[in-house]
Amino acid sequence: MIRKISTILLLLMTMLSASAQEDNFIRFLQDSVMINASVSFEVADADSGNIIYSYNPDFDLIPASTMKLITSAAALEMLGPLHTFKTELGYRGVLNNRSGRLTGDIIIKGGGDPCLGSEYFSYHYGDFIQKWVDAIKDAGIKKIEGRIIADDSYFDYAPVPPRWLWEDMGVSYGAGVFGLSAFDNICRIKLKVNPGTREVKIIETIPELPGFSFKCYLQPDSIGENWYVLSVPYSTSGWLSGTIPWDTAAYILDASIPDPPLLIADMLHRRLASAGIKVSGEPSTARKTEYK
Repeated sequence: MIRKISTILLLLMTMLSASAQEDNFIRFLQDSVMINASVSFEVADADSGNIIYSYNPDFDLIPASTMKLITSAAALEMLGPLHTFKTELGYRGVLNNRSGRLTGDIIIKGGGDPCLGSEYFSYHYGDFIQKWVDAIKDAGIKKIEGRIIADDSYFDYAPVPPRWLWEDMGVSYGAGVFGLSAFDNICRIKLKVNPGTREVKIIETIPELPGFSFKCYLQPDSIGENWYVLSVPYSTSGWLSGTIPWDTAAYILDASIPDPPLLIADMLHRRLASAGIKVSGEPSTARKTEYK
């Protein structure tokens, strides 16, 4: 049995609708950034099906990120505007209330929250790892003979579609969908260009990724940036290739986190150690263990 000691919630809010205005749309098309662009859309009343406004509705174009409208609408329809995502912290095993020793595991149970730790929702979550540490202390746990296990089984273990391009999966916009996500499933890689040798080095990765390493094959170039992050979900290594501007002393690129659940388990493991709570086993995930 898992005893719950903390829950983080996110409220799924409804999106505000906006009526299409023809004059605003014409000004949009006349903007300089729209030169040579292909535009096609159609707005219809959801109840009657009547067309409110359209422009080149029969053009065949790749929908790209406009598909987010479909997934957002589906989420609102199926989950409802007041749905809350739950991320729960608990433990299994036996807790000796006198000594504070837990013979068992700390479980972080994901509930599909896409925004846990997101920089865009920092006001909502704050330092959620520290909140978990405080909750564990409040439960009287002083030592853990077990592991920190991130239960990422809320979704399946196929975070990206099988036909995605390899060059897309490693960059920030190719971040996967996990049952337990964090920080938008994105990390920032800080780079430094040596002006003498023109060598590009990795300074740090934020957050630090446990059990994962990048090799850097980037080259500085006077033309500009054209880089790739080559890695896949659940991998232990990847590499950076392509070019970045040669005249920059420091450069930051965004990459997808290969295993967000393992990252969360590792972060809690290390934060507990800093707080004086020793965990005997290595952090893990439901995918990697026989945890049920």
